[in-house]
Amino acid sequence: MTSILQGAVGQAQGARDLAIFYADKAKGVEYKPRSPIWEQYPDMPWNGGMDKIYNVRWTPVTGDNVDKLLASRS
Repeated sequence: MTSILQGAVGQAQGARDLAIFYADKAKGVEYKPRSPIWEQYPDMPWNGGMDKIYNVRWTPVTGDNVDKLLASRS
């Protein structure tokens, strides 16, 4: 059996980093992302907050990784 995990926490963290980045940019302040999502999803790099689209990938859930994923969500 296989399913997917849609990372709502990761999506929220990424959106927060981007919102703060643009708010700080408007004030002339430099912002460095604080969310671990940018390391967790290496195929979605921060790229200075300048990409037009950031897509948090779905994580496949299998019998091999389900326990690790459940532990990471508690």
